[in-house]
Amino acid sequence: MESAQLQAYTYKTLPTPDNTLDDIPLRTNCPLDDGRPSDGSTQQQQPLGSLDVFLPDEVILAILPRLDVLSLSTFRRVNRRAMGLVDCLHEYRTMRRHFPDVLRAILSIRATHFDTATLFDTLCTERCSGCAGRNFGSHLYLITCERVCQPCFTSRRRFFPISGVVDRHGVDPDVVDLDRLPRVLSVPGTYTAICLRVRKRVVLYDLETLVDRAAIQRSGDGDTLRLDRLDLEDKEPRRYMGVISAPYFTERGRRAYWGAYCALCVDAACVEPSYKIKYTETGLGRHMMEWHGVDVDEEKVGRRDLGPYHCPQTALP
Repeated sequence: MESAQLQAYTYKTLPTPDNTLDDIPLRTNCPLDDGRPSDGSTQQQQPLGSLDVFLPDEVILAILPRLDVLSLSTFRRVNRRAMGLVDCLHEYRTMRRHFPDVLRAILSIRATHFDTATLFDTLCTERCSGCAGRNFGSHLYLITCERVCQPCFTSRRRFFPISGVVDRHGVDPDVVDLDRLPRVLSVPGTYTAICLRVRKRVVLYDLETLVDRAAIQRSGDGDTLRLDRLDLEDKEPRRYMGVISAPYFTERGRRAYWGAYCALCVDAACVEPSYKIKYTETGLGRHMMEWHGVDVDEEKVGRRDLGPYHCPQTALP
């Protein structure tokens, strides 16, 4: 599909943002160090203690991608030697060039239950994990590092994290080690399309993992799981607190493609298929033919642009 055709039938953004981690000022709240080791050293070469004694650089570089992003960032700040090693990693270098906000988001919410290599591999995949790959996975669910489309992370129980699990949802801490469950610490801010303001940080646990480990106990009558107390609507801010939009890395990171919205669906506010689904170039061509009867290879029209959108904020306690 030619660039002019792609611009004619797509929008890069929606008129009403979903307000996920994309809309938190990550660059201000979590600036990356950009070459400043924590020891303030200025020398290019400094030893790494036992690592330099026992391990060659090739082995260290093979180990580093198996660290989570928080640990890798901490190691990078030891001195300039550590910084140089981390900056040699293809995975880290590529994410920092194409998608630095994912590093800021992970550091901000302390998502430590997956390593850097897993994160990079996920960015190199295209399809949503929640709908059997039917849609392009335009977002990352950072609690478990999965690609998701907008309809999935706003509606499926699988991507509804829960908080206060011990008190409200009947989790027995003697049955499951909560510290070993995938979890994040939310960031205060504005979430959801109706702009709900959340002022406190809360620990969010991955619901699917809790269910899989039988950590949620049955309520007093023995018949009903306490999951029935959950509000699963798409207006619940917790659905958005661990999600960020993400590009698709092609050729192992040589290029990053963010996807685009179908302009015809957005203009009509389509429900089926949802106008909030993003498409790759190939996927857009199939979608236009199947749902709108338009062969984009034969059409020539002008570019569409969206104007600014401002929404009021509704405060939560």
